[in-house]
Amino acid sequence: MSSSGGGNGSREVAKGVANLGNTCYMNAVLQALAHAPELCLAMDCEPHRVICPIASKNTKRRKKKEEEEMMKKKSQEKGGESVKKEETKEKEEAAVSSSTTHKGKKSKKGKGSRSPPREESEAAKDPFANDMFCALCEVERHLELVHGTQQDAEPKVNTASPTNFVNGFMSEVAPWFKRGVQEDSHEFLRLLIEAMQKSSSSAVVTKEESRDQSYPFKLFRGTVESNVKCSSCNAVSSTLDPYEDITLDVTPQGNNSALADVTSALERFIRAERLDAAYKCESCGKLGRATKQSSLHTIPPILTLHLKRF
Repeated sequence: MSSSGGGNGSREVAKGVANLGNTCYMNAVLQALAHAPELCLAMDCEPHRVICPIASKNTKRRKKKEEEEMMKKKSQEKGGESVKKEETKEKEEAAVSSSTTHKGKKSKKGKGSRSPPREESEAAKDPFANDMFCALCEVERHLELVHGTQQDAEPKVNTASPTNFVNGFMSEVAPWFKRGVQEDSHEFLRLLIEAMQKSSSSAVVTKEESRDQSYPFKLFRGTVESNVKCSSCNAVSSTLDPYEDITLDVTPQGNNSALADVTSALERFIRAERLDAAYKCESCGKLGRATKQSSLHTIPPILTLHLKRF
């Protein structure tokens, strides 16, 4: 999969996503999004983090943290140099004292040497661990990790860990989701897309910039056209309704024990159905039977199908 825009260039097949304890329902969705060219291209061409107020605050916090760590390190280095100077001075004094001591007499013990400065922690903490959560920023960062496009990403690692994403999502978007508990992938996707749209709407856009803030909804949203034909006067009533996913019935029908494939399920979805006598026609005002038929008026770049097996 490749993208022509943005600074990241082409994207390779994504790495696996580490399971953090029954988070496979999340991983399945994240992997599907990572392999959706339209979403990757949109994030490459117009990265959300450039205009995100939360990302700006997180960057300032990380920069301040880095400066504090740098000052702390310099202070420790100066302290270490002072300790070394004192130890050298004590050794010189001890040597002079030893040379002036009468033969056969033991010299007095000098002061105990100071303990060496504490070593730095072996593994540096994740700089993004304490970031405020933004759904679009986290999805962008996750895609960079799984595709290996992030500058500090380790190319030899075959899996990407979504720890920060999972923690932030469960804390800010769906606090009723619990670690170690299997949740519904469809519910997770819907909540994630809504959170991404909220992030997009909160972006700071200048007058000079031209950004479509209906993204990312427009990548997933289409419209269904429903036509109802009255059996009495043959008048047709048409409506257009938005959808973000289509629920398809894949249960076996007739003597067939196998689940229906997607093509057959879509044919069921657009098949005409009879309405009972309770239908009231808007044209003639009569109660009677009617025929309803649905069709996909517009299809989004990323079509989400919810397969109903039961």
